Amino acid sequence: MIIKSWFGRSWQWKIGGYVSLVGILSIGVSDRVNAQIVPDKTLGAEGSVVTPNVNIQGISSDRIDGGATRGANLFHSLQDFNVGEGRGAYFANPTGIENILTRVTGGNASNILGRLGVLGGANLFLLNPNGIIFGPNASLDIQGSFLATTADRIKLGDSGYFSATQPQTSSLLSVSPGALFFNAVASQPGSIINQGNLSTGKHLTLSAGNLDLQGQLKALGDLTLQAQDTVKVRDAIASPIIATSGRNLTIQGNQNVDILALSHPLSKIGSGGNLNLISDGDISLDAHFESGGNLSMLTGSGTPGNFVSMFGPIIQANGDVLFGNYTGVALKVEATGSIKGGNIKITEAKCADGSAECVGGIPTTDPDFVTLTGRSSVILRAGLAAVNTANLTQNPGGTGFTATSGLPLGITIGNIDTYSRNGGNGGDIILSATKGSINTGNLDSRSFSFDGDAGQGGAIRLTAANDINITGDLDSGSFSFDGDAGQSGRRDSLNCCQ
Repeated sequence: MIIKSWFGRSWQWKIGGYVSLVGILSIGVSDRVNAQIVPDKTLGAEGSVVTPNVNIQGISSDRIDGGATRGANLFHSLQDFNVGEGRGAYFANPTGIENILTRVTGGNASNILGRLGVLGGANLFLLNPNGIIFGPNASLDIQGSFLATTADRIKLGDSGYFSATQPQTSSLLSVSPGALFFNAVASQPGSIINQGNLSTGKHLTLSAGNLDLQGQLKALGDLTLQAQDTVKVRDAIASPIIATSGRNLTIQGNQNVDILALSHPLSKIGSGGNLNLISDGDISLDAHFESGGNLSMLTGSGTPGNFVSMFGPIIQANGDVLFGNYTGVALKVEATGSIKGGNIKITEAKCADGSAECVGGIPTTDPDFVTLTGRSSVILRAGLAAVNTANLTQNPGGTGFTATSGLPLGITIGNIDTYSRNGGNGGDIILSATKGSINTGNLDSRSFSFDGDAGQGGAIRLTAANDINITGDLDSGSFSFDGDAGQSGRRDSLNCCQ
């Protein structure tokens, strides 16, 4: 469960650990939408009024007026809600309205193929338990915050709900929206698919049974991507995936976080504030991550979370970095603060030609490209004066993050294993703590071959401003049972940083 502050107000919402209502949606979206926007009859005389073909911001749009007003909340209830290709759908924003809550009570998913907007600064909530699809040309024109969810209801106060599945029992209250609740007995979770370019003036939240994200997501405030099951992120050779926030970025898949975004050179996941990746299952990270604050891999209970990689991630944080165990083909972490992690095990990558010395996630422009790709190495650098977060959008209203999280100053890590067990070169282990100490267990960068020549042992380089404490062994040798051994790797340690 996560609890987050919403919209800069004094209230909070919670995402409960339930499962949403309907089946997985197909990514293939038809341009034909049977019904665009159809109000239902659940609000009686306070029902929504749709005016079609209104020119808004230069495109033909459906304007949605009416609805039930309760204090600063405006409620809409619709049988169907879709936005056609090249068209818009805009909610009117009467004076005094801060939150526009819209539910879809019919049995169809919402296809947002054009522009969705608000004619004012109100926050927009869209609830459709049947799923929401943002097509390749989808966009937002929202000055406030936007929440899209497949939850079946949203809590209002201590006992009220605005429900899309049981509208007859809903309460229309003036209190601020609160917790999202998903159907606890549904066999298949509903999905949100994004192929479009979604950006908001404040916070942006997508919450569903599953998230399938292929487009761009940008929030000047917080960006929250939360799934009861899996958050899946993919880019393509022709189109990058960009997920950035001016403040904090949270990616939470209760069962899995699955990120593979290395096909396009502009793909990036970054935050102006803290960046948290949360799951009780696998956290698979193959992308470039930039955090303007702390960066953490966590379980649902807040303990350090394990993560894996097939191609080698690059992690840069203007703060501390925290993670559990790591297994992957290479690892590079750089931080202005401290680094704390569990055991690190490097597995040898395989290129298309079958060779072992290849890591696909490191760009050729990276200054450590040769080290990371030639030997499948580990590089951890803490206490840097700066990291490469210059392109991140910063929140003009404040940083929104804490620069340090109480970690021991320097690098605290478990065992590091870059041992090549099939005759390849052992990976280098490079640890640098410009501030504080290095505390580590076994460091093993050997090369071993059973029936052929062995490669070279990897180098072990440790540099710290204060102490270097090693509780295990350092081994960078080369061994072969039936062949020639290579050179042992160099081992250096300095208790000072020049």
